[in-house]
Amino acid sequence: TATTEIYTLSLHDALPICLEIGPQTEGKVSLVNCSFWGPIDRCVWMKSGTGQFTASACHFVNWDIRGVGSAAIQVDAGKAIIQGCTFAQKGLNVQVGSNVVSTLLTANQASGGFRVNNQAGKNTQSALNE
Repeated sequence: TATTEIYTLSLHDALPICLEIGPQTEGKVSLVNCSFWGPIDRCVWMKSGTGQFTASACHFVNWDIRGVGSAAIQVDAGKAIIQGCTFAQKGLNVQVGSNVVSTLLTANQASGGFRVNNQAGKNTQSALNE
């Protein structure tokens, strides 16, 4: 069963986040044709080690309100598929943490080029992004 913790504000650092997928979340959280806009710090924060997050044909804009390099999507654990999304501002688009099992990043477009900070090494596959 998928249970999703959704906050307008993160309880951890009091920064605005649109969607936080908590550590206890099991199953799949899929977003299709969604738009996320701020001002916010992060659009999506995936924390579940056993869950999977998928974003397909989504639009992201106006994140990193503090100007510290926060990504629109932060994946700290579990699995993620991010495909066919648009990121309408320059900056870091996806942050992939070292505890991630698998991340697939395909056919995404971003202002200034698609940018990923990958700390998961070979557990992240990225192709056909611009």
